[in-house]
Amino acid sequence: MEKARKTKAKFLAAVLTVALMFGIMPQGIMSVLAAQATQPITVIVNGDILNFDMPPQIVNDRIVVQIRAIAEKLGCSVFWDDATQTSYINQPGVPLQQNAVKGNGINVYVNNEPVVFPDQKPLMMNDYVMIPSRPVVEKLGCTIDWNDQTQTQTISSGNGQSNPTSTVSPSTPTTPPVTPATTVTPTPAVTSVPASSGELSLLSITSPVSHNETATVKVQGKPNTPYTIDVHYPSGISSAEGVSGSDKTKTSDSNGVVSWSWTIGSQTSKQTHYLIVSGAGQSLRVEFEVQ
Repeated sequence: MEKARKTKAKFLAAVLTVALMFGIMPQGIMSVLAAQATQPITVIVNGDILNFDMPPQIVNDRIVVQIRAIAEKLGCSVFWDDATQTSYINQPGVPLQQNAVKGNGINVYVNNEPVVFPDQKPLMMNDYVMIPSRPVVEKLGCTIDWNDQTQTQTISSGNGQSNPTSTVSPSTPTTPPVTPATTVTPTPAVTSVPASSGELSLLSITSPVSHNETATVKVQGKPNTPYTIDVHYPSGISSAEGVSGSDKTKTSDSNGVVSWSWTIGSQTSKQTHYLIVSGAGQSLRVEFEVQ
């Protein structure tokens, strides 16, 4: 869907040529040209500046962006259904339900609920899907601010994990509760583990951890129960040995304890990352620092 972008110069030249030939200048194009004549738009998510293949634009006084970069930075999964022209954005623990039907435009679903765009609709620009960011970000439960002087859009997820806003019936799969993010420094090995209460909780994690070192996370939940781990980096979910493939899902022991170990790659960014362990209808988010 997302092809290599054409240069901005070629795009503007083509638009201007057509407009001059026919003496027309649609309102949406006028807005884009006006925006591109000013300073570039910056998008900051949780303190980090994002990079886009197609730069954010202003169309009819609305910021439109490649929403995938923002959603993935917020820890969400993004799925594009070309058949129905739908972008599905789900927070961790929310299973994908392809409910959309093909209409006259581009659909956006957040946590399996359609997003309403009251004025500017999603559109295609240079073969990229560009979506007004504010309705999506707010439906994810995050805050979004605009600084007109610096042309900067700032997005914050607060504690890094927001809850889906949908109301579901008892028969509909619900989002497992997420325990607040926790960062724990390495602790000595324990010789005994208390009996499990069944509540998913953190026992230990290697943090901070350096490049090429081994990180280990140990949690406790229900005994003899399968649990799955997803280690999240800005580039996506880790495929490192120990937390992917057959090692991704493990069964807890008789005390409910389960652990995973993986090596921190030399290219991993030095910042705070997070992982999510889920199982038995519960999810636990844990932060760790790479230094």
